[in-house]
Amino acid sequence: AAGPGGVVAVGAQPNGVVTDPVLWHLGPDEAWTRQVTQAFPGVPPVDRGECPEPPDSGLEFMTLHATVAVPCFGGRPLTFTAWSADCDGCWGRGRASRGPAAWLMNPPRAFFLLPMESRAGDGWWKDAIPAAGLEWRDEYVGAWLRITGHYDDPAAAECRRRVPAEELYYAGPLAEENACRQRFVVTQATVVEGPRS
Repeated sequence: AAGPGGVVAVGAQPNGVVTDPVLWHLGPDEAWTRQVTQAFPGVPPVDRGECPEPPDSGLEFMTLHATVAVPCFGGRPLTFTAWSADCDGCWGRGRASRGPAAWLMNPPRAFFLLPMESRAGDGWWKDAIPAAGLEWRDEYVGAWLRITGHYDDPAAAECRRRVPAEELYYAGPLAEENACRQRFVVTQATVVEGPRS
């Protein structure tokens, strides 16, 4: 927003595993000044005393938000059963990544997990990334799986993209790392019988 008093722009500040908005003002002195008072309330940190139980079903996994899972469970292994759906075109490949965390930032494959048998194309699925050492099998698609995995993978510390300076969406390396920490990484998958209704 611009006016006689200068320009106001919205920036971003990583806060734990989320990013809070921050206002900046460009005044007549042509210097950017960060907001003195908080215009938008930041996201409060998760109270670990209020952490949920680890998920043990596909439904509980679906409803567990990564911004809660990371501070509550960190890299702790989580195991549950979920339907692994087939979905053509659900996984858009982003800009190619390099470095040790490329598999985490831009994975070639993903699991599309649901709490019931359905197509991922119906729109309600949660993706999970195969760990770098997990060999992909076609039998993982269209099947009930017993999944073990974790958030906050150690490789997240290496998540970095080479982003041109003019890319205004880029919030910085800490935001990239936090986004990688929120990825659920599957370390083990076994085809199992689904739940009986």
